[in-house]
Amino acid sequence: MQTTFLKTLAQQLSDSENQKTLVVFPSKRAGEYFRNLYAENPPEITTIEEFITHASGLKVLENRELIVVLYRIYKSFRADESFEDFYGWGNMLLRDYDEIDRYLANPKRIFANLSSIKQMENLPEEDEEALKFWSTIDAEHQSPMQQRFLELWELFEKCYYLLNKKLLAEGKAYTGMAYRAATEKLIGGEVNLEFDKIIFAGFNAFSKAEETIIKHLIKQGKAEIYWDTDRFYLENKEMEAGYFIRRAAKNLGITKPNFVIDELLNSPKKIEITGIPLVTNQVEWLKNVMAKLKLENRLDANTVVVLPDESLLPWLMATMGEDIQQFNITAGYPLALHPFHSLAEYMAEARVNFKPDLQSYYYKDVMAILRHPLLDFNASENEKMIASIIKNNWSYINKKFFAEEGTNPILKLIFGVPNSIDETAKWLLMLLDFFGKQNSTFANYHLGIEMLREIIESNRILLKENTDLNPAIFHRFYKQAVSLARLPVHDEDLSKPQLMGTLESRCLDFENVIILGMNEGSFPASGGGHSYLPFDIRKGYGMPTFDEQDNLSAYYFYRLIQRAERVYLGYNTDTSQPGVEASRYIRQIEYLLAPKNPKIEFITTQQTLNVAPFSPLNIQFEKDENYTSALIRQASDKGFSPSGLSTYFTCSLQFYLRYVAKLYPVDEVEESLEANTFGTLFHEVMERFYTPFVGKQITKETMAARRKQLQEIMDESLVSLKMAKEEYRNQNSLLLETIKILADKTLELDAQYVPFKIIDLEKKHYHSLKMPNLGSINFNGTIDRVDEKGGIFRVIDYKTGKAGKYLFNWETDTLNPDNKEAFQAMFYTWIYEKQNAGASLKPNILPLKDLYNGYQTINKKEEAITAIELLNFEKKLQETIAIVFSKDHPITQTEDTAICGYCDYKNLCLR
Repeated sequence: MQTTFLKTLAQQLSDSENQKTLVVFPSKRAGEYFRNLYAENPPEITTIEEFITHASGLKVLENRELIVVLYRIYKSFRADESFEDFYGWGNMLLRDYDEIDRYLANPKRIFANLSSIKQMENLPEEDEEALKFWSTIDAEHQSPMQQRFLELWELFEKCYYLLNKKLLAEGKAYTGMAYRAATEKLIGGEVNLEFDKIIFAGFNAFSKAEETIIKHLIKQGKAEIYWDTDRFYLENKEMEAGYFIRRAAKNLGITKPNFVIDELLNSPKKIEITGIPLVTNQVEWLKNVMAKLKLENRLDANTVVVLPDESLLPWLMATMGEDIQQFNITAGYPLALHPFHSLAEYMAEARVNFKPDLQSYYYKDVMAILRHPLLDFNASENEKMIASIIKNNWSYINKKFFAEEGTNPILKLIFGVPNSIDETAKWLLMLLDFFGKQNSTFANYHLGIEMLREIIESNRILLKENTDLNPAIFHRFYKQAVSLARLPVHDEDLSKPQLMGTLESRCLDFENVIILGMNEGSFPASGGGHSYLPFDIRKGYGMPTFDEQDNLSAYYFYRLIQRAERVYLGYNTDTSQPGVEASRYIRQIEYLLAPKNPKIEFITTQQTLNVAPFSPLNIQFEKDENYTSALIRQASDKGFSPSGLSTYFTCSLQFYLRYVAKLYPVDEVEESLEANTFGTLFHEVMERFYTPFVGKQITKETMAARRKQLQEIMDESLVSLKMAKEEYRNQNSLLLETIKILADKTLELDAQYVPFKIIDLEKKHYHSLKMPNLGSINFNGTIDRVDEKGGIFRVIDYKTGKAGKYLFNWETDTLNPDNKEAFQAMFYTWIYEKQNAGASLKPNILPLKDLYNGYQTINKKEEAITAIELLNFEKKLQETIAIVFSKDHPITQTEDTAICGYCDYKNLCLR
């Protein structure tokens, strides 16, 4: 690259050194580069916005201040409008006011209502455009929505004039208001310009105010425009990149713009376009491009990486590792990614979900705070608190929980409840004081703390007189300010490769240009800002519309590559995402530019992912000594339950992970009634119902009297299982009612069986068997209910899940998935008989999903189980245990993948 726009500009200005010159750029970044070209005595440098607002003589307020002023004005008309409701659309209204003034639109005509526009005679062209919109509204027959729009339209006009009047009286303004004032003052000769020459350099599009000011200064001989443009897109009226410059030159009376180069069609270039699957792979692509440039000794200050979508910056910084240190990141690191801000966001969310009537926080908000990295210093205590929340199944936690003796003071502070804006500000500042003393690996951590402190303090001062605003509004102001703030990542080192956004690249030239995210919707960006001003009205009065945004983006793109020697464009090819396609600029280079410039080496490549087609893991392994030893310990300690044995034959891998590897699922607070809790609650209700009758005969009368107390029993059960909180009951009301109905239907069946005696409820039974080569094997099982009638003892197993297999051949069967319900019922009968020898026993299953068929006996056997049948079952039980231990049966996954959806370990085996 022989020269750059800024170097050419500096050379031109050196020929008029005796003049006092002011150079006006579109951005500060361009000015910094320009100033760096001078060893000494650079000209005065400023930005267009600084130049115009200085000329206005008004102090431009931040949006946070303006929205408060506008709300007070609006509230004088609509007293019932809360600030929370106004905030979002009030900001949109401020943007519209700003553009009305930047483009010097006549507010009386903008806000003219339907009837007054139709009464006008000899309408100017812009009003004819506006009528396109108003003609859609019938003056006599309006819908409620149209009436509402017209009411607001009239109100917006009143607010506009009152806002301008109030701000002007205080010497203040919003940016557009300052632009209008500067235009009037400069044209009226009220501003004393101290410069012999004002150079407007590197501009593309002007607002009407900017254009009017520059035209006036050109006529006075005080201003010149130095364009930064290329003949390829300027002279071709079909090229959108030159649209604004062509329009501005015409409006300013410039027939032959200066500084028009002819690089795109004549200079040699290497343009490499790469399609990359998935956004995440663009990091590797970028590293490869950097490696190429480094080998050629080109990775230096003449290299730039441009991010059309600046939201990619944090991700890029997080994934590039130490390679990111090679760049000067001009955009800075978003303050919103500072660790304290993420904690503040969690705290704000906790405040939103706080229940004042219960003085309680939502458990998910609490857990997010307790697990935040800034609280790692208190991790042990925090985990104990989390364990307590899970154990008690608290979906809401009373704030007293954090004020208990021994709790870290910082938790007491975090979970305080400030009731006003002033209290909220002081609360956050106290937390900043605490966390500001901590060390952190986060870049510029302490600088970020200070920036956050300034934002919080400024918000406190701004809102301190607004006592009717709640703390949630303070957070919205705080969040808005943080979203705009940037932490400097590195020193301003112009000798390094640069990493920047599209707007920062204006006026800057680089030999090597790398652009990530060259997709439609990113470059050019999709959509536009929201507005209350209808499209036809905006277009009629010369205000920007969404269809002009592409013209700006096109200029930024072509200007970036016009002097470049190497251009690398990467775009996402992931077609699984809706709307993902290569940017139109890639196609324009391929079909419009490259064929016209034989010096362009045009290369297109496609990266592919070398990923084998996904297939679930086929996990199988042999049992070893560690497996056997773990089972021996299990057998001699707690022993085997029927549900544990069923797990083995359903999926031996699941059995291994739970009972051998001892990998237990992480407990969480249960907000909605899960399947296992559903069953637990049903069992609790039935146990509480029958507890007064243990050892007693139940008659028709006692059954009827007890059934009237079912709701009370249900309530007691919820309290016992820590499910009684109002929010839990409300969220699960339908399921809780279902359990009550099932319990009542069960009692209805039992009422038909009276009289009978309750023997045992939810009692655990134990027995040991000696087995060859294994020693003593313990067994245990909790029997839901045992009752007795006419000398027959029913051993009852409630089944809340799917059940329908009640067949068991005690002469040939071992446990398998096809007979597990029957096997478990037989197991309970067998273990009960071991402690009650000689009893006449009938194994019964009550399937809650099939209550209408009543209690089910194994093999539909009406008579009691015989001693021979129990002995045969014991032999089958021993054979079952032998299989569990046997090394001839490896550990495998289940073949029934339907059950994997409910498995706690599905993520481990990728089912």
